[in-house]
Amino acid sequence: MPTHAVLVHGYSETSLSAYADFPIVLKDVAPELSDLVMCAFDSLDDAVTIDDLAGALETRMRDVERRRGWDTTKSVFICHSTGALIVRRWLLNRAASGDQIPSHLITMAGANHGSTLAQIGKTPLGYAHQFFHKNTLGVGAGILTDLDYGSSFLLRLNREWLAMRNGDPGRGVDASDALASLYVFSMGGDYNGSKEEPAVDLLWASAESGSDNTVRISGANLNYTYLLGDVAAKSLRALPSKPQAHLVIPGKSHYGRQTGILASNTAPTNVPMLAIREALDIDAPDKYLALVTKWTDSSHTWSRNNHDDTNSTIVFYLRDQNGVSINDCYIGFLDSSVPGLDATRPEAKKGPLVAALASVSGAMNNRQPIHNDTQLGSYSFYVKTERFNAIQRHVITISTTTSSDLVTCGPLSFTVDHDTVERMIFPNQFTYVEIVLPRVAEKAFAVYDATPWPPDAALWLPFPQRGRFAPP
Repeated sequence: MPTHAVLVHGYSETSLSAYADFPIVLKDVAPELSDLVMCAFDSLDDAVTIDDLAGALETRMRDVERRRGWDTTKSVFICHSTGALIVRRWLLNRAASGDQIPSHLITMAGANHGSTLAQIGKTPLGYAHQFFHKNTLGVGAGILTDLDYGSSFLLRLNREWLAMRNGDPGRGVDASDALASLYVFSMGGDYNGSKEEPAVDLLWASAESGSDNTVRISGANLNYTYLLGDVAAKSLRALPSKPQAHLVIPGKSHYGRQTGILASNTAPTNVPMLAIREALDIDAPDKYLALVTKWTDSSHTWSRNNHDDTNSTIVFYLRDQNGVSINDCYIGFLDSSVPGLDATRPEAKKGPLVAALASVSGAMNNRQPIHNDTQLGSYSFYVKTERFNAIQRHVITISTTTSSDLVTCGPLSFTVDHDTVERMIFPNQFTYVEIVLPRVAEKAFAVYDATPWPPDAALWLPFPQRGRFAPP
């Protein structure tokens, strides 16, 4: 059981008052936490990244361990929003180097998979907001780039996280001595806080269903799926994962003194504080599994009563076998039960294709997909879980375009059956789909019989047919 705690705030905070009464209430909830440290960091400098802050956290933690004689294995890290990403990156770095890690991690509305607001934050509107409200010229462009759905940072972090927690046979990673023993808890609110801050209803990104105005419920959840595409088999393989303790907390928004999941806690009886108490009491794997079941049942009850807010996010990351990201493509979800559908053929009949697309379109939330303009090849979809899963089997079709007639990638199609382990989505969760597409450039290369030399050999383009070896 932890005896000391580290609190880590989120993006754009410029004052320790962002923690509000939380540290005081935490001491009432958990008097055994005899030593408590609050972190402060600058997230609005445009050059700073989350990797930078994770490295800086390591420096500060070394100092705390030395000065206070801390045993970090007896600590809990409680993080809000972007703080969750900083600490998770720090944990991965520590685990990889074999150093001490905390016993508990609690994320409160953690931006564990990014935020819809990340792109807006880098626009002139974002700069104006930070200038007038935070009195700064920067918006933290580097951190906002990391927070964008499907960023290189989030792809790397969340794949490594599963490997360090559960192992990754595909990479030969053994997680038994890394993060497997860490007790992990995540929670997120379902309210956008518009009564406290009416402006959140003015932006579609802060008024999404199933969001706390900054982080989607699925984005806070540390239960997620990472699928790897097998192009040859036209199938998807899920990386190993285990259930994690996640709780949906009704009526809580991302920030604010009245409804914010962190700052609004003024008494030990507040629901987030009760959840923290439950998390701190976990000191054995069987107790953790029991709490996973309890919180999962609670979140499932919430979903049954909140169908419109029960959504899932799917992030595709596409690249070719040379590691080059696919910058221009079409990703379609089709209902495989439509008669006459054959999505594997370029000349497939248009009628069945349109019907298969239309069948799934009702499951898509507005403004989808979101294209990550920095991490090319990343495309995210926000879908209505119940409607999406009402279709038993989906065909995912991917078509790419290039600037040359000589190079192609795809088209490809994958069939995803909900009865398999590699089902596409789960309620209020993220799914990553990483696919390496074959890059075909045979048209750019020809081989000729040198005897006799083709009479039109001087004409290289287009390649003359006479004397040319026929393809196998």
